[in-house]
Amino acid sequence: MQKRTLRAAGAALLILAVTAGATNAATQRGAPTNLRLTPGAEAITAQWGITSSKELKGFKVRWRELGSAGPGPWSTTVEVPRSTRQYVIHGLAQHPYEVTVRAKLATGAGVSVAGSATPLAGEAPKEEVPAEEPQPPKEEVPPGKGDLFVSPSGKDSAVCSEVAPCLSMGHAFEKAVAGQTVRMLSGSYGAQTIQGAEKGAAHVVFAPASGASVKVTGTILVVGSHVSISGIGVQDVTVGNYDQTPGRPNPSDVSLLNLTGRNFQIDSAKNVTVEGGSWGPASACGGPVGGNNNSIREPIPGVAPENIVINNTVIHDVQSYNLIECHIEGLAIFAGNHVTVSNSKFYGNSIYDVFIQANSGGSPNNVTLRGNWMADAVDNSAANGHPVGYSNGIVFGSEISSNLSVIANHFNGVVNINDDGSISNYTGTSMQYNFGSMAYAGYPCGTALKGVAWTSNVWSNDKCGSSDVNLAGTLPYLNHNNDNTLNYTLTGTYTNWPTG
Repeated sequence: MQKRTLRAAGAALLILAVTAGATNAATQRGAPTNLRLTPGAEAITAQWGITSSKELKGFKVRWRELGSAGPGPWSTTVEVPRSTRQYVIHGLAQHPYEVTVRAKLATGAGVSVAGSATPLAGEAPKEEVPAEEPQPPKEEVPPGKGDLFVSPSGKDSAVCSEVAPCLSMGHAFEKAVAGQTVRMLSGSYGAQTIQGAEKGAAHVVFAPASGASVKVTGTILVVGSHVSISGIGVQDVTVGNYDQTPGRPNPSDVSLLNLTGRNFQIDSAKNVTVEGGSWGPASACGGPVGGNNNSIREPIPGVAPENIVINNTVIHDVQSYNLIECHIEGLAIFAGNHVTVSNSKFYGNSIYDVFIQANSGGSPNNVTLRGNWMADAVDNSAANGHPVGYSNGIVFGSEISSNLSVIANHFNGVVNINDDGSISNYTGTSMQYNFGSMAYAGYPCGTALKGVAWTSNVWSNDKCGSSDVNLAGTLPYLNHNNDNTLNYTLTGTYTNWPTG
């Protein structure tokens, strides 16, 4: 959260912004990125992100054994849908394997990523015990031999087995080897710190034990690399050395997968993926929930967050209870080079859904917003002199003017990309295949938005580019609601509108 002067309430409201930098991300075609190979029992799990969904039709996965006499033959290629980010390869020997994931594009084959990993040994057959004899106690599993376990009633002096679990995620991470899974037993956990030496490219994965209900009620601080946290309830998660503690590492290659929590914060970290899950509610400057905005920041001078992907995620009900002191947003992009926000839903946020601004020591650069659904930002706090649901508009920033791509988003509010009139010219900034509303009819696109490239956008009340459409009417959404029931699927003539 940043304390900033609040503009006039209800001012018009989608502002695009980015600093000068590298090549425009809009020219990228879909490609897999951040390939992670996690060994399992006679299996390897491949996980990956994407640079873009442009032209993306799916992925092709194949693998081969890497023997001492040279690589073996490739497997039969497996094709998976474009929405898939994971594939599990079963029935493997305990030898190294090379795995490749290649993009399948509308125009043919695309870029591939590759890596190697060695599956873990399968479980040995269990000795049969006569029914009349009691079963022997379950053997404690030493580190590196199967899953580790943590429990709210465990002890960090234990060996992290199922019968003798550790207490903390941090201690389990210290004991784990690359590719090992830490199973979290049911219960409520306090604040956690995941920190330790490099273990290898395969992730240490934190996930619930079978059938477990897990909630972490304090902040999870991740300063270890090659870590995944998957499928648990959290309060807040911070990735990176947020306060520059001496001697504490800054992480790379961290995934937050299908988490349900209040806020996440990414600080000067690299190769971070937030995939799936839901973040919110949060309430700043009072309110019933507490918390902050979800954010990307640069607290370590000169160490920008890099390669940040937020995909298929819900960010909702981030509210301020004092709009003068606490200017807040669902997602604040205050820093970062190569940041992608895609296929995500935003609703119930004040003041903005997404806000892009040079802040916290950084300058955002090469930002792509693609395929998102964004409800009109609202003040639901009932604490600022407005009725519940008072509209604030949808805002992306007001001072950054280069290397921003806004593609195939569906907005349920006003779009204004130069709200304070401070930008005289844009470079590397494109608006393509979006649906929404202009600030007002007759907006001076050619002068106030000079340099923005417009392609096949559909607006309810005006247009800027020659291929844009002025509907002069209601946006063609299946459901126009501005709450958690939003369904901005296109209907009628626009059902098959280009997605870039």
